[in-house]
Amino acid sequence: LACWKCRPGAPGAARRRAASYCRAQTVDNKNNNNNKSSCGRQLPQGVADELQQLLNLGESPSQNEVFEIIRVELDHWNAYPRRATVVLISLARHQLPDTARSVLAVMLARSVETNLFHHNAVITAFEKGGQWQPALSLLSSMPDVRVIPNEISCNAAISAC
Repeated sequence: LACWKCRPGAPGAARRRAASYCRAQTVDNKNNNNNKSSCGRQLPQGVADELQQLLNLGESPSQNEVFEIIRVELDHWNAYPRRATVVLISLARHQLPDTARSVLAVMLARSVETNLFHHNAVITAFEKGGQWQPALSLLSSMPDVRVIPNEISCNAAISAC
């Protein structure tokens, strides 16, 4: 699957899905310092750097450790929430649910606007990590931060069980 630049003839929805997938493909494994997507597109430098630093933290970093890495980018994430989505999806793909949860917690604590995609990415991280209780807890707390769960949210939480 390639990004929208690689598939110029793709219809709108398919092109958007492909672009989203492509941007989320950042690092093939924890030891690979590659900051390109699957089709070779360069990720924004801040996103690639902070993602690699988050991956290097391991499985259970503290919120303070996470904050120290992402604090510079938090303002950018308010303006460009997709950057946070890319980071959270990548953490889910690397099966780092605790890191993803800490990133989301820092975002909420620092009043960075979170959206459905951010929460779904963290629920998916819990799903991939086999952690059903935090997945259901996050699902039930979404309305508290004015994020309404959708079918993807519910399916990911159920799949974690």
